[in-house]
Amino acid sequence: MEDKSECYPFEDFEKPSVEDEPQPVQLKYEDAYEYQNVFAPLIKIEADYGKMMKESQSKENLTVRWDIGLNKKSVAYFLFPKKENKLRLVLGDELRLRYSGDAAHPAWNSVGRVLTAQEEVSLELRDNQVVPVDGNHGFCVDFVWKSATFDRMQGAMKNFAVDETSVSGYIYHQLLGHELEAQMVRNTLPRRFGVPGLPDLNASQINAVKSVLQKPISLILGPAGTGKTVTSAAIVCHMAKQGEGQVLVCAPSNVAVDQLAEKISATGLKVVRLCSKSREAVSSPVDHLTLHYHSTRYGILTLLRRANCIIYRS
Repeated sequence: MEDKSECYPFEDFEKPSVEDEPQPVQLKYEDAYEYQNVFAPLIKIEADYGKMMKESQSKENLTVRWDIGLNKKSVAYFLFPKKENKLRLVLGDELRLRYSGDAAHPAWNSVGRVLTAQEEVSLELRDNQVVPVDGNHGFCVDFVWKSATFDRMQGAMKNFAVDETSVSGYIYHQLLGHELEAQMVRNTLPRRFGVPGLPDLNASQINAVKSVLQKPISLILGPAGTGKTVTSAAIVCHMAKQGEGQVLVCAPSNVAVDQLAEKISATGLKVVRLCSKSREAVSSPVDHLTLHYHSTRYGILTLLRRANCIIYRS
């Protein structure tokens, strides 16, 4: 008897079906579960794309020269042309340097931290054991993919869905697009919205500062160069001077955090810039504001208590 049942190539099982397509983003959601069901797949798509991009930037057949850093760790120097990379290499990034091995050397790899990111990259290796410093040719380098940022996003959305106390009721309904009565924060507005140490604010920036100080949640939009960092620093300064406690400031990149810390510090506030352990040895314009720089002088708890503003990368 002839079997007329349909057959499909094995490869087709790997292709996404209609059910796997992400749902369209909406302006209003029934509840936090529906919100999570829409945004969680989008975050995964973004994470998978970021991972693919990093893995595609591997470089082979590099020539390496070796040196020893001030902390006695091996430092590898190699050319990493910027024009050939779709991803921007910045100080503190992690790269994996590897060697496939030959008759004189076994296969080897080690993760390191970028110290300089010019045409020639310097990479300080984390593991200083059995480094093939007598070899110079045939090395490969890979970007190290870290999922921490996306894991935090997924974790935050899970908490949002299952824990009704994770955000206030007002923010909960705002995020879901529900219609709400406008709420105003009761406080005394400053007579002058500009702050010491920063450029004078224009009318649009003043309106933004005034609006943020009066509302529980705000969104400021503007293209590059319109003064969002200065406006944000002015907002933080006014919030800190209201005497209701310390202000926590977050930003999505280390560069953004450094710029905010610099502007906020210029207003006269006591700022503590938090950074990850891996970036403590990376020089930045705000080294003098970092927790690890001052902790030996004041002690961590004392320093945090004295701060008006604590800022870190989210």
